[in-house]
Amino acid sequence: MQQLSTPNRSIKNAAEPPYVFEGDDNQDVRNWLTACEDYFDPNPYQWENHSDRIVFALGKAKGNKVAPFAEKYRKVIGGIGGFTRDPDYATWERFRQEIIKRYIGIEEERRALDAIDRISHKGKIATYLLLLENLNIKA
Repeated sequence: MQQLSTPNRSIKNAAEPPYVFEGDDNQDVRNWLTACEDYFDPNPYQWENHSDRIVFALGKAKGNKVAPFAEKYRKVIGGIGGFTRDPDYATWERFRQEIIKRYIGIEEERRALDAIDRISHKGKIATYLLLLENLNIKA
């Protein structure tokens, strides 16, 4: 009879920590979030708690452009400083939504909508559809 083994939670796989996100125009918050997730994924038992993921990510978000967002987010998670505690904010998915909403910006959405209006089908349909799909995601 084959014996099932339980995973060894003490073994940690090496992963490169994400770069510091400063909210600059040349940084894409979605790429930074992917870098964070790439850091979490090799050690899922270490990062089971979404609050731990969020606190780590906020520690990698620094600078004057990010500080107000990080401070408010921590206060909402903990229900401190006059903020009502919102348990939904303690989920990684909600954190992703809020930081993307804050740092993608309306300008990128507007540019994507303008680009959708300007593109036309030339050449391969698959290329056209892929371009349209990518712009639609941004919009």
